[in-house]
Amino acid sequence: AALPCWIAVLGDVGRSPRMQYHALSLAAHGCTVSIVGYAGTPVLPALARNPHVRVLTFEQPLRHFKGARRVFYLGFAATKAALLSLRLLHTLLWRIDAPDVVLVQNPPAVPTLPCAWLACLLRGACMAVDWHNLGYTMFECSPRNAAPVVIKRLETAFGRRAAASWCVSQAMAQWLKQNFNIKAAVLYDRPPSLFSPSVSPAAKHALFQKLQPMLAPAVKRQQHDSDTSSSSSSSSSSSSSSSTNAFTRCASDDQCTSRDDRPALVVSSTSWTPDEDFHMLLDALLQLDARFAHDAPRHPGVVVAITGKGPLKAAFRARARELQLQYVGIATLWLEAEDYPVLLAAADLGVCLHTSTSGVDLPMKVVDMLGSGAPVCAARYAAIGELVTPTNGRLFSDAQGLYALLWDLLGDYSGGCEGGTPQLGELRSGAHLEPWEPNWDRVVWPVIEELVVKSRSARRRRRRLLLCFAAAACAAAVAWLAARACRL
Repeated sequence: AALPCWIAVLGDVGRSPRMQYHALSLAAHGCTVSIVGYAGTPVLPALARNPHVRVLTFEQPLRHFKGARRVFYLGFAATKAALLSLRLLHTLLWRIDAPDVVLVQNPPAVPTLPCAWLACLLRGACMAVDWHNLGYTMFECSPRNAAPVVIKRLETAFGRRAAASWCVSQAMAQWLKQNFNIKAAVLYDRPPSLFSPSVSPAAKHALFQKLQPMLAPAVKRQQHDSDTSSSSSSSSSSSSSSSTNAFTRCASDDQCTSRDDRPALVVSSTSWTPDEDFHMLLDALLQLDARFAHDAPRHPGVVVAITGKGPLKAAFRARARELQLQYVGIATLWLEAEDYPVLLAAADLGVCLHTSTSGVDLPMKVVDMLGSGAPVCAARYAAIGELVTPTNGRLFSDAQGLYALLWDLLGDYSGGCEGGTPQLGELRSGAHLEPWEPNWDRVVWPVIEELVVKSRSARRRRRRLLLCFAAAACAAAVAWLAARACRL
């Protein structure tokens, strides 16, 4: 029989890749999965077409009032939490069948953890928590810093009530044990099988053709004098038999290759939130551009493609337009889910500016980059060394440090060189991670099986108690009626 499981996200389901991977893994083991969260970004195609997965979404309450003044924030937050609690409990208690296991994403801790715990109590299920970060720290970094102490206490109290816990890093596991007295197993983020370095040249070419209108304005240095003359003389004869973009060319026989004069491709991904300082990236690129002009005037240039959407995107684009860069171009993109792994596999380098509100989480974007074979330059913080090592990337602390790394790795870049530069080639050989599926099967599935047995055993005991109570009540009623009849 299928094992019913719930996954409570209380965020945009489409922007919660780890919980979507949980759902796919559970479905692969024969579970029927119901995911509850906000509507918004489309989920992974593999999830949308999976017959064993049901996605239940609802609109985020009061989402049009995010700009409420600080004086109204406490009332706004309390009202939003109350509405979320009602919506979530309605979904968990009435819209879906009783589960064996409820897997909860944390953060947000409130009202997800209390509501999930209550639903588990009423429906006889086991609650498991997947700790992505520490919820109260996200309130501490907010300008509306009203209730981190309350959030922390609730997070501690209900986190301890979970039957099982997982987290994303050893640093977080140690922190949870020392501060919350919660024993959490480490389930490192790992890329699913669609993130792979073995993407075909044809697939890369097709993506670059698709993105050419967005990437072409960012290509600064293509077509040196010698290349321009040769290409212009042959353009009329070759246009009908081949297709070309700034990065790849494909002949009529479908033989796709990288261009020798292609620019270096640097990719970053972001939600455009305050914990990622993209002005640091702009400062580093400004220095890099000046260094190219002074020391490498024949450099093919660098294209920086930044994917994602969020509140600070407009401010970044406005400042980027003000920069007068000769060798470095910047493109901000929003990709379809199936295109993102191809872009990462085609990238020469990934950049991550995530700095963490807690210092103990690990960014999923770096996992995707390494899984696709792209070495990474990442902002330095406490836990990042568990993921980015000297064999697959480099760490930096400020704009000067990032500039130095970019010059070291891209200063002598050549599209005709294997790996772009010797340094990049060496890092690329170390940029690989175990896929998500075997990692999940080893760390999570045995625990899920134990929780299923535990929840079903608890429900059987509850049914027996209810039957015993009903039998005792019936016996008492019969005895009372018999006594009453005797008196009559």
